[in-house]
Amino acid sequence: MQHPTVELRVTPEELASLYQDLVSMRVLDFPSNMDTTNEGITASTPTSYRLHIRASGAEKTITWEHGEFAGTPEAKALLDWFGKLRGMIGAKPEYWRMPPLDGGHG
Repeated sequence: MQHPTVELRVTPEELASLYQDLVSMRVLDFPSNMDTTNEGITASTPTSYRLHIRASGAEKTITWEHGEFAGTPEAKALLDWFGKLRGMIGAKPEYWRMPPLDGGHG
């Protein structure tokens, strides 16, 4: 089954804001695997994240499987950053013109 796609772009201002957030949180110093110990915590819809960064000659990939719990300050910062990114995407008319996937958007 092929999923619908759409060309969606963030503005230069949005991109600069996202980049500055990553710089401020020193994301290149984060571990490559952000999985935290979520013992005793369950989530109805766990989420997988993958962030690949190239900046100033450095390259890093960060992965993270999580539920609704951010166990470290770094995990909380990354969760907030992805929330900001989702908010930017969700505000784009191109996103809302896509046909619903499995009963709804996002």
